[in-house]
Amino acid sequence: NGITFADCAHFLIVTEESLEDCSARLPEGVIMDIRKFRPNVVLRVSPAPWDEDYWGAVKIHGNNDDGDGIVMPLTANCIRCTSINIDYDTGKPGEGEEGKMLKKLMSDRRVDKGAKYSPIFGRYGYLGKGLGKTINVGDEVDVTKRLAERTTWGELFSCLHRSLTSGRLAGVTMRADNNLIDWPGLGTA
Repeated sequence: NGITFADCAHFLIVTEESLEDCSARLPEGVIMDIRKFRPNVVLRVSPAPWDEDYWGAVKIHGNNDDGDGIVMPLTANCIRCTSINIDYDTGKPGEGEEGKMLKKLMSDRRVDKGAKYSPIFGRYGYLGKGLGKTINVGDEVDVTKRLAERTTWGELFSCLHRSLTSGRLAGVTMRADNNLIDWPGLGTA
C-alpha cells in the first residue's frame, strides 16, 4: 500500500478542538502532532470537536482588513490515510498508540458517505474573496456558512468547477511567525 499526496484545494483547514479530540485518544501526556495532518490553516473557533464538518465557508479578518476580510468557501472533507501514523523523527511507521491514529479515527470519524472506509479530519477550502490580503496568526475568524449535513466526497469536483468558473481565483499571502508564504492562484477554467 502506497501513500499519495493529493492537491484537492488551495487550503486545508483544521481546528485545534478536533486535534485535542485526537490527542485524547492517545495515552495521557501524549499530544498528536498537528503536522501529520498537513493543514495550511489551524483555527480555534469551533464550539466542539468536529464542528467544522458542517462549515461551508469561513471569513478571516486580518490586520489590513477593509471590512470584507478573506472569504474561504469550504467544499469537501479531507479523507485520511496511513500518513498520520508515520513517526516524523524516523520516517517510519509510528510505534505504540501514536502509530495507530488512523485506526482510532476509524471508530467514529468515517462520516463521509463518499469515502465510507476512511476517516475524515479537516475541510478543503479555496480563496473566494481576499486577493492580496494577508492572514496572520491570531486573526479573528467567523464561520459564515453552515451546512445542514456533511458534504460527500465525490461532490468536491463539481464544487471546484463552480469555483473556478465563477471568477479568477488567485493567490493570498499568509504570514506565520514573521515568515511569508505565497500561494499561487489558479486561472479560470
